[in-house]
Amino acid sequence: MLDNYRVVKVKLDRILHDEVDYTCLYDAIKKVNKMTIVCYQFMRLYMLYQYKTMKTFCEISPDFIRMAFKAISKKSVGGRTPNNNNKKIYSDLCLFYNNKFMKFYCPDIKTENDSEKDRITKIESTKFDAINLSYILKEAGEEMYISIVNNVRNNFVNCVNRYVNQIFKAEYDKIISTTQDQKLFLTKKQFKYRLKLIKDDLLNNTKTSPELYHSIISFMDM
Repeated sequence: MLDNYRVVKVKLDRILHDEVDYTCLYDAIKKVNKMTIVCYQFMRLYMLYQYKTMKTFCEISPDFIRMAFKAISKKSVGGRTPNNNNKKIYSDLCLFYNNKFMKFYCPDIKTENDSEKDRITKIESTKFDAINLSYILKEAGEEMYISIVNNVRNNFVNCVNRYVNQIFKAEYDKIISTTQDQKLFLTKKQFKYRLKLIKDDLLNNTKTSPELYHSIISFMDM
C-alpha cells in the first residue's frame, strides 16, 4: 500500500494559503533560530569555563544540549523536571548562566545590589519563552549534536596540528631568528619532523617523539 505514495520536496511558500495567518509559525522559526545561536554560544563558553577552572570537559550529548536549551529558557509550570544525571547538568548550566553567561549576554542588566528575588526576576527576563517549542527544540538539539560530531570527525586532526604548531611557535621563531642561513633548511626540517612525532603521539597515544617532549605531551593529553 505504501508503494503507492511518494514524497515530493517543495518550497514552503508553495503549500501556504493566502487566507491563513502564519505569524505564529514565522515567530516560532525566528525564535528557535535565535535560541539555537545563543545555545551554541552558551555551550561554547561553558566548555571553555569548565576547562579553565577544572581542566576537564563534560560530555556533549543530546541530553546535554537539551539541558542547555532548558537553561536558557524561562521556567515553565508544566513539563517534566530533569532527573538523574540530567538534573545535575541542568543545575550546573543554570548556575553558570546566572553567574557568568548573563554578564556577557546582557551586560546592561545589573544584579549586584538587588535582593535575591529581584535578581532571579531579572535573570528570568533575559531568557527565552519556550512554551510550545519542546518538540522543535528537541529536533534542533539532535541536529546540533550531529553537526558537532561531524565537525569533530572531519576537523579533529587539523585542530590538533594547529594546536601543536601554536604551542611550539615561539621555539620555531627562535630557530628562524638565530640559525645561520646555511643551516636553516636542515634545522627547520628537523624541527618539523619532531613536531610530526609529537602530533602522532597525541593522536595515537604513543611515545615516539624525543623524551624531552613527553611531559608536554602528557599535559596536552589531559
